[in-house]
Amino acid sequence: MPEGPSQGHRLLAEFPEGIQALHQMCREGRLYDVERWIGYGKPVQLARDAVRNGTRPKTALKIALESGQHSLAFLLLRSGYRLEPEGYAPLDTALQARRWDLFDLLLEWGASEDEDRFIGCSAMEEAASQGHLVILGRLGPDPARDDFDHVYQLAKYESIIAFLATIQRPKDLTPTCHGISVGWMIASPGRSEGERPRGSPRLRSSVGRDQS
Repeated sequence: MPEGPSQGHRLLAEFPEGIQALHQMCREGRLYDVERWIGYGKPVQLARDAVRNGTRPKTALKIALESGQHSLAFLLLRSGYRLEPEGYAPLDTALQARRWDLFDLLLEWGASEDEDRFIGCSAMEEAASQGHLVILGRLGPDPARDDFDHVYQLAKYESIIAFLATIQRPKDLTPTCHGISVGWMIASPGRSEGERPRGSPRLRSSVGRDQS
């Protein structure tokens, strides 16, 4: 995980009023003001004890994720923002918004799909379906845990199928992935990824999809 300039030393607010002004800056996208707030050493999130039972108040990071502010999310994380006190799953917020850049950012700064396996599986299925190879690699598909047959069924891109095949071959080499046979992709170890047997259908290119 990258280390910010004050990683692990950021103070937590004891009362919601202590970060209301920060949240307003985040909603308005005032990145420079947020940076100054952080520079003054002010808290950027509530302590767990400050959250009343049964409530799930907005947080600065949640505001950044829901509004798609990548620069704001990065600023918070690099400045020592802690994911543990959030009280919700940041990965789920990024996944629901289909913002893979934010999803990848959270993974880089220590978010873990293992905290909620349903979220992890959903993310893996989305990554396989949408052709996000880098994200899929970060999620670490595991045949002992994940339903590879189902993931193969969702895969639409060559790079995804080839990657999955390096971990576990499909049980059935007949057409499984959107009607496209994957047998040729793994039957010949010497065949390059872009080479197809004569007459085999072309999968949609994953160029541009693998960039996260």
